[in-house]
Amino acid sequence: MGRRNETVKAGGRARLRIGRWIVWALLVGLGGSAWAGYESGLERAEFYLSRGATYGSDAVRSLREAEAEDPQRAWADPRWLLAAARAYAQTGRATESLWALDRLEALGKLGQDAAALRDHLLGGAGLGRVRVVSAVPVNRVEFRIEAEDPAALDVAGRKTLERLGELLGRGIAAGPAGTVLLVPEGRFRVTFDPSAPLESPKGTVELEVWAGDEVTLRLVPRHPPADRWEIAAGARAVSLAWPGLGGMRYRLVRERPGDPVVVCEGEATSCRDEGLPVGVEVAYRLETRTADGTLAAVGRVAATTLPPVDRAAAEAALQADLRVGIAWALGEGAVDRVRVVREDAEGDVAILERRPPDPLREGQAVDGPFVPGGTARVLSYRVEAWVEGAERPAAVARAEVELPPRVRRVAQVAESVDRGAVVVYWETVPREAVAERYRIYRQRGSGTLGEFVGEVTDAFAREFLYEVADPVAASEFRHFVIPVVGEDWILDPEWIQATGEEPDQTFDKRRRMGMPLPDLALAWDPCQGARLYAVVVGEKEILVKRPYAELDGLQTALLGTRYPVTVYAVGTQGQRTPILRLDLSYEAYPRPGKEEQR
Repeated sequence: MGRRNETVKAGGRARLRIGRWIVWALLVGLGGSAWAGYESGLERAEFYLSRGATYGSDAVRSLREAEAEDPQRAWADPRWLLAAARAYAQTGRATESLWALDRLEALGKLGQDAAALRDHLLGGAGLGRVRVVSAVPVNRVEFRIEAEDPAALDVAGRKTLERLGELLGRGIAAGPAGTVLLVPEGRFRVTFDPSAPLESPKGTVELEVWAGDEVTLRLVPRHPPADRWEIAAGARAVSLAWPGLGGMRYRLVRERPGDPVVVCEGEATSCRDEGLPVGVEVAYRLETRTADGTLAAVGRVAATTLPPVDRAAAEAALQADLRVGIAWALGEGAVDRVRVVREDAEGDVAILERRPPDPLREGQAVDGPFVPGGTARVLSYRVEAWVEGAERPAAVARAEVELPPRVRRVAQVAESVDRGAVVVYWETVPREAVAERYRIYRQRGSGTLGEFVGEVTDAFAREFLYEVADPVAASEFRHFVIPVVGEDWILDPEWIQATGEEPDQTFDKRRRMGMPLPDLALAWDPCQGARLYAVVVGEKEILVKRPYAELDGLQTALLGTRYPVTVYAVGTQGQRTPILRLDLSYEAYPRPGKEEQR
């Protein structure tokens, strides 16, 4: 009976062990479905930890799965942190265990058992501390720590160093407070990845670590990265700006082989470097230092100043006043001055030279006015863009314009009257010819060649408009046009048809006959070689053939009592010469005196 009971008990214990292993297999096999999520991962880790150090690696895997589900929750959850500290310690991950314990302490949840584990790691495990410090925070840096004499490490030390290598291979962050690594006692080589964003250290450095002590490994990162700079390169200057760091000072150095130049120094986060050559690449080094002068970071960047301008365009146009307008536009690039030159057979004529602060990239110059000649001629211009110190212009553009010939004569004049306005049209010979201005006269009856009505200063004009009070009377007007170049009138004998004869009747006879008398009758000595005479009284002007003229319309209530009178002789070549000047004074509408009233 006793044996049977022992057999039953043994069988029950065997079945219990089998049942536990079945449950264990189910837990492991169904982990992806039944135990999914943060809570299930944490519970699995706690289950593995309850089974002892043999299942430490399983606990680490479950903890990392939970952390992957919700990293922020994990590092704020005392349950996860305590489990992580225990699991990492069991598997030789001393550094990660210390990080979890430090986080528990920061949360105020470091219990007695956790505190004992922390004391063990820091003082009883034969480990020393390497504090990785960076005054400018670094999000991720990779490096290796290798023992100079691996045989000098015990089994636990080699395991700790191996697990630390896995951690460093994933990269760690570092900041001003430093990131602590637990390393076995000994001498080590620290090798940094060449692609690490560090100015120093570079390559390999040596460390000696003592159990319970701390050594500092100081990093100088590259900051700011190239994509955080703001750079504006000009022709001879570069403006730079970078993101600032609180409490830091900066020194911007222009790097030149053997002769670096400090461009700016202070707390400002921007700088302008001037006086640079055009079209060159300039390298800069930004040193960020703490208040005590410790080098915290180094940033490097390069900028290229604008090369000399290499494209220019120009256009020339003849304007209505016979001046030439020259417009230019330059392409991208550096330019220090612009010259506009007229190319002449006797030598270049400088029209304009422009420097900053006047705009250089585009602009206009004006040349002239020009007096048209007997034949058309071409005016050629050259626009030069210069960079200081150069022997020749960086870019050149040329433009031409044709100056038409002067008018030989007016070929045809026509007029139309519409709603109180008279429009005079004319053509010239040659058709495309020009004059500096055109004087328009109207003729009615005999005695004068015409009365001046207006002037057009557009060299290309072919019409003129003026208003009249009596459109019916205006329909009897006959107009002619005199082109003017300089002071010379261009006369056409075909339109000189009026007789210009002096009146046959004297003033007395005309008065007795009831004929109207002119406001002004003026005679003068003939001028030899004169083809015509132009008589100007105030604002009125008439043309006559003979040295005699009569003018009406002077004695009105609206006009003054003083008139300057000038008589011009117009020669056969159109030149005008003043031959008589008078200052005419009279009283309009005289009133009788007292004696006459009595």
